[in-house]
Amino acid sequence: MKKLSLLLSLLALLATSAFAGGPVNVRGINVTNLGSYEGKYVTAFYLSARASGFSYGNNSPRINRVLEKSAPVKIVNGKASVPRVTVIESGFSVFNYLKIVVHNSNTNIVLKNIDGTTPPGKGQNSGDSRYVRGFYVAKQKVSPISSPAPATIKP
Repeated sequence: MKKLSLLLSLLALLATSAFAGGPVNVRGINVTNLGSYEGKYVTAFYLSARASGFSYGNNSPRINRVLEKSAPVKIVNGKASVPRVTVIESGFSVFNYLKIVVHNSNTNIVLKNIDGTTPPGKGQNSGDSRYVRGFYVAKQKVSPISSPAPATIKP
């Protein structure tokens, strides 16, 4: 009986943690320390990704899916404020990384993995994959995720 209850509790834990789903409200983000990029634009990508592991010699995660994408926000006075967004998680596609991209013009930016593949998801159909600077932020850096106050990120 003890083994059966342990097995059932383990299965319940796996069922609730393996298959996420539904909307996740993500707080607004203030990206600061962008004085050298004055007049350029910032786009935020909300990603389902995994750590790069041993296959590549950098710290760029492998993007599995772009869950959501912000509109380009102009950098003014060295900062850009990305508004709140709702990300839809489903199955194994869970929001765990954010990529902030600085680019020159108000155009559609498309992300690519380090091996040149284009991950599926929002806004990934067509656009420019060249940008000035990009950096990844783990989900934990913007926690608490649904707070009404914006998170501040310095690249």
